[in-house]
Amino acid sequence: MHRHGGWQLQPVFHIYQHQDHRDVLEAMVPIFGCGRIRSNGLGSSVLTFVVEALRDLESAVVPFFEQHPLAVKRGDFLAFCRHCACNATEGAFDEVGVRAIGSTCVWHECQWQATFQDH
Repeated sequence: MHRHGGWQLQPVFHIYQHQDHRDVLEAMVPIFGCGRIRSNGLGSSVLTFVVEALRDLESAVVPFFEQHPLAVKRGDFLAFCRHCACNATEGAFDEVGVRAIGSTCVWHECQWQATFQDH
């Protein structure tokens, strides 16, 4: 994760399931070889498989979807890949670049998220 001009950029991969389907999320760990399962919060019946480490995104998640291309949202996936690649390059963003990525990388339907927090 890098901070540029008060912005924090962190690509994250999420898969959400109701707690009754925890086994689906548990199956993701050996498939990707990384990630963890967490609750969506107190009182929530939703669990999340999440991969946050950039090295895991680059070495496991991105290659998985390159080998198993998505039928929809291909453009969003490619934007996510660009974000991961740029995030690994120190000094790759100014505020304009960060805002441009923020407008293209949030992919809620499939739980790809590039989270931007103003500091």
